[in-house]
Formats: sequence, structure tokens, C-alpha cells
Amino acid sequence: MADDVRAFDAAVVAGEETFPHAVVMRLHAGEHPLRVFREHRGSPRRRWPRPPAPTGNTCIR
Repeated sequence: MADDVRAFDAAVVAGEETFPHAVVMRLHAGEHPLRVFREHRGSPRRRWPRPPAPTGNTCIR
């Protein structure tokens, strides 16, 4: 446990991003990472740009 505390302290000093326990538990439970991080950061999906629509010349193999 002392190694974990030292690793955490070193990460904080280095300015690495940390996450709340609830976020870690949702990821551990298997929720999709994009959904978890989007909700954590308060970034609704509708603000993301839409991918371009396929044209009639698009060939799917």
C-alpha cells in the first residue's frame, strides 16, 4: 500500500490527471470509456462534430 501512495503522490506532483473513484469503478465495470469520460467532463455528445455523410461513390468492401 505504501508503494501505491508513493506512486499516487509522484503522479500528482508530475501534474498527471487523476480521476474520481466513481469514474474508475464505471470503467472497471465495463462501461464504454467514451461515455464515462464524456459524462465526467460534462461534454454532451451533441457538441461533437458529425462525420461526413457517405457519397454515392463510397465503396464498402
